Parts: sequence; C-alpha cells; structure tokens
Amino acid sequence: MQDHKDHITEELIIQYLNGDLSDENKAKELGEWLERPENLHEARSIYKTWELTILAAPPRKNIDEAFARLKEHMAFNKNQESKSISFWWYAAASITIISVLIYFLRPNEKPEMSTLIANQRVQEFKLGDGTTITLNEQSTILYSPEEL
Repeated sequence: MQDHKDHITEELIIQYLNGDLSDENKAKELGEWLERPENLHEARSIYKTWELTILAAPPRKNIDEAFARLKEHMAFNKNQESKSISFWWYAAASITIISVLIYFLRPNEKPEMSTLIANQRVQEFKLGDGTTITLNEQSTILYSPEEL
C-alpha cells in the first residue's frame, strides 16, 4: 500500500479523498502518482475501501442541535404531564368535597322507630299491617312502622 519511492501512503490518499489534504506539494505528488498506470490498481482498491467506509458510517448529525431538540421535547412533555396531573388532582379534590357535603348536608333520613314492651306478663300486639306479635314478659321489640 505504500510506494517507498514517492512516499505516497494510504493515509495521504484518504486525506485527499476526505478533502483534508492542505499541503499543495503532497497534493501535487499524489496527482503525479495517480497518473502512473502501475499505481492505478492500488488507487482503485483504496478508493473502493474508502467509499464502502463512507457508505457504512452512520450519518453525522449536529449533536448540539439534537440535544436542544431533545431538551425542548422533554420540557414540552413535562408541561403536558404537569397539566394532566393537576387536572386529575383538582377533579379528585372536587369529588371528595362534593361527597363530604352531600353526606353532611343531606336531610336526616333515620326511620322513626317504635318500641313494644311486655313487662310483667305475656302480651300480644297487633301491628299496622295486621301482623300479631306475642312477647314474653320482660321482652322488648324495636321496629319501624314505615317498613311494614
């Protein structure tokens, strides 16, 4: 890969192909080396290798630009997430407050209860729906007339 007479190396050829060869004398030497037919095969081989390397390499991107876009995207998502969380927080708080208010402000709906007591003897009682209840002495029964 190296022609010892002309000091043309593979590295020099690759610099030329990449556009990084700034030394005009070396560029002129390389031009003369490429004009000789005996160097054509080696030059083509180096060119094919360089071309395959370029095709296989991932495309270069501006890292700063990509990082800035990523930060912008993350900030946007954070704002969206924050809005979503605050919405659900307010919704849960509202439901809790409404539930507590309904519980404490609803009318007292306890049914009226009636008590039947048989103190000293067995007694029979007739309820509003026509049911007859017999209680032993010293017995008590508590019932809701509305449910009968």
